[in-house]
Amino acid sequence: MNASKPSTATSRPDVAILLFDFDTGGVMRVAVHLANGLAKAGLNIHMVVVHKQGALLDMLDEQVHVEVLGDEGFTGKRSKQLVRAIPRLASYVKRVRPKTLFASGNHLFHYSWAGHAFARCKDVKLLFKLTNPIRQEKRGFFERLLRRVAYGLFLPSTDCVFTIASDGTSEMYDFLGQNDKRVHFVHSPWIEHDCEPRIKAPVEQREDKRVRLLAVGRLMPQKDYPTLFRALAQLMHRDWVLNILGNGDKEAELRALVDELGISDRIHFEGFVLDPLPWYSQADVFVISSIYEGGPAVIPEAMSFGLPVVATACSQLTVDILEDGTFGRLAPVSDHDAFAKALDETMQSEWDSAAAIAYAKQYSLENSTKEHLEVLRSYL
Repeated sequence: MNASKPSTATSRPDVAILLFDFDTGGVMRVAVHLANGLAKAGLNIHMVVVHKQGALLDMLDEQVHVEVLGDEGFTGKRSKQLVRAIPRLASYVKRVRPKTLFASGNHLFHYSWAGHAFARCKDVKLLFKLTNPIRQEKRGFFERLLRRVAYGLFLPSTDCVFTIASDGTSEMYDFLGQNDKRVHFVHSPWIEHDCEPRIKAPVEQREDKRVRLLAVGRLMPQKDYPTLFRALAQLMHRDWVLNILGNGDKEAELRALVDELGISDRIHFEGFVLDPLPWYSQADVFVISSIYEGGPAVIPEAMSFGLPVVATACSQLTVDILEDGTFGRLAPVSDHDAFAKALDETMQSEWDSAAAIAYAKQYSLENSTKEHLEVLRSYL
């Protein structure tokens, strides 16, 4: 096994968090935030990864030890690399015996479960964070059935399940039994900065009077940027500009679509941005058009800057936050007409920025770390 550096810890790690690498996805960002928060709270934290690479590595606190499972021979699809890493994960668990092994997202749960099972260490507790609904209607019948069977087999032997939305809690109760004590709702640590009101000149008082729209997310099918672009094409009578923070293999297709719709002069692909906070501070409206999400971190992040949000009903958490219209507006998934209407109304409305900022504080690193610690203490 290849480790990034010799562990200087004199005691068993409190939490070993499994990741594939430090790439720019939401699960990885949340895992890094949580690792940093727990380490600063005095816990001994290990990040167990297949590859020690990715833009988020620079954000990791130096107190967090990184354990590397892969080597130069680990190439190809992530799922296959994770399967190959299972014996090494089991070896790590047996050798280091962390008090808890934490699967930080759905896509890591089965690999964590297998590594934990093969290690046969009963004093190592298995923790899982549900980051996306298990039941997703967009998937085919047999895929849904397979997921149901797999989770039904593996979840009962899990010691603790964290959920981040009300539908996730209900789903875990369906699998494990109503009010199962292993299920714990927590707010994700999506916000690292201070949630304080910021003074920003209204659009009508700025020299640049365009409404500045902001989208943050990878250029991938899940994010459904075509729905957003088709909605914007209906609003050419409004003076707006859209900045998109994110990269992905669909960029060429999306650029071709905005050219076809005649809106390329108003849409700017900014690529991956490690620190999106300055972009939030300059934006007027935040937009997200995803087909599905587990917990879209970008919504509370935008609200922490007092921004109104226009979103598709892509997750229960999104619906929970926006359905009463206080902090933004919802549109059905993949409905560009409804999205255009919601965005048009939002651009003409006034919003209670202070209320949005106050709500977002639930997702601060400080509050989330406290909630996670309250649960973790009973497993350490």
